[in-house]
This record gives sequence, C-alpha cells and structure tokens, in this order.
Amino acid sequence: MTLRAGKLKVMLVEEARPYLELQRTFLARHDVAILEARGDSTAVERVRIERPRVAVIDIQAPDRVGLSICREIKDDPVARLVPVVVLIDPGDAGAAEAAGADGVVQKPIRMREFLDTVRQFVHLKERRSPRVQANLRFIYRWDDQTGQAFSREISAYGAFLKTDRQVPEGAVLELRFHLPGEGDEICCRGVVRRRHGLEAPLASGPGLGVEFEDVEPNDQLRFQHFVDQRSASEDFL
Repeated sequence: MTLRAGKLKVMLVEEARPYLELQRTFLARHDVAILEARGDSTAVERVRIERPRVAVIDIQAPDRVGLSICREIKDDPVARLVPVVVLIDPGDAGAAEAAGADGVVQKPIRMREFLDTVRQFVHLKERRSPRVQANLRFIYRWDDQTGQAFSREISAYGAFLKTDRQVPEGAVLELRFHLPGEGDEICCRGVVRRRHGLEAPLASGPGLGVEFEDVEPNDQLRFQHFVDQRSASEDFL
C-alpha cells in the first residue's frame, strides 16, 4: 500500500475479523493510514519496519497471545518506541500493565473510549464522514418526555432529526430505531451537537444534529454497513 508522505499510521494487530472491522469503523473518519498485522510474533517485525504512531493489540482469550506480542514489542530496542494500546477483557488490566501496555481499552469496546485512548498517543484529525439521505423513524426520550422524529440524513456517527421540539445543545437523548429490513432494534444515546430552530429553519424545516454514543459494537457495524450501502447506491445514481 502506498501511503501519502507524512500520513499518520495506526497498526491494528488482530485475528478476529469482527473486532478488526469495528476498529476500522471507529477510525474511518480520521485522516490516518490503517495498517493490519497478524496476531502472532510477526507483528513485532511489522512494528519495527512500519513504525506506526500507535499499535492496537487485542488480548484474546483463552491463550491471550496478545500479551506476549505486547511484551515482545516492549522488549525490542526499536519497536518499544511505539506506544501500544491493548483491548482487554474485564480483570486483565494488571496483566496488560505487566506486559508494558501504554494504554488499555476494556471490551466490549465503545467508540468514544477507544478513540480517546488512541488520542493520548496520536492526534486524530477528523474529516467529514459521508452523509446519506434516509428517512428512519427514531423514538427518543429526554427530560422525562418521549417523542418521535424522522431523520433527514445520517452518517455512521449521527443523524439530523426533523423536529420542532426545543431541545438544547448538549442534551442527551435515549434513542431507539430500526434499520430497513431488520428486526433487531438499535438502542443508543444521542448528544445534540447543533440545533436548527423555528427562528432560522433549514429549507427542510427545524431539527437536531445528533451524535451517537454508546452504540453496541455489533450495532455499530450494522449501521456502518447500511450507510456504506446507501452511499454506494447514491453514487451509482
């Protein structure tokens, strides 16, 4: 893979594809080059050669080979200069620290915790995430009130909800919604990042720009897949 000069590199050391895809999803809207390495001893040599700004390793049960990889990286005179963030099961923090990990993220991993931990070692410059048109029905609860609103557009990280409800910026909503053709409901929190009120509405009417938080890992992948499919369809048209 040819990398643009100066582009930040993040290496994901992972054998389990679902977790690998989840980490890629979390990093997708940031201007970084995502490298992959196998979850075995060859990862140390990859770190030596590529010199990423940070390496992320999953400590998988039952053999937890990731702990050995982390320890080998930290014992290597060159690779040890690369910060290592490990994904751990509850109760493994002590073992991760003993292996020399620079940062830990507890599983199941959540986007905000994952990105906040990686940000301790590398500046993640955000870029605009793809937005697609989608009329999804959201049920929300805020301040002991329950209501519904339909989305005008969505991204993998949030939605613009059409509503004239006066909800302040920074408010946290409890959200529930379905993806088309799927029976399982997605439940998460949404933080109001911007508000378009009746006094200065958009052409499509007033509404709320909401950023998703605390999305379950499998739901995050489902939602990313839906946005990718819708985006590809819009590009085709």
